[in-house]
Amino acid sequence: MKTKIFIPLILGIISIISFSNCNKETVTKFLIEVDSIVMADTILLSETLNVELYGTIGHTGCYEFSSLEFEQIDTTIIMEVWGKKTESKDLDCPEMLVLLDGALVEITFNNAGTYVIEVKLPDNRKLSEPVVVLSP
Repeated sequence: MKTKIFIPLILGIISIISFSNCNKETVTKFLIEVDSIVMADTILLSETLNVELYGTIGHTGCYEFSSLEFEQIDTTIIMEVWGKKTESKDLDCPEMLVLLDGALVEITFNNAGTYVIEVKLPDNRKLSEPVVVLSP
């Protein structure tokens, strides 16, 4: 008798574990391929620098913007633009082009000078543009 109960119990546990893994979502983060930056080359210290970012996030509806990280080293402002891809067996990912499409980043400065706006790209590449910040 004990053997008959034990075998269905093991099969039941294996079925539950297999079923829970089938519906599991996988989220992968990645650096977005920013292909261009649009911004002024000169601003006043009292102004905000508007930086527009353009690029492709992904080729299906499972891709989306995730976050933006900043770091300033001396006069270089380094940005990392992160995307994420969500995958699941039950998730429908329609074919579509997901773009940054001029995502706006606003930057203010505390001191006048020449700065470099740098965007980190995949494969250790970077895209950079200078901006001169003038005293009013």
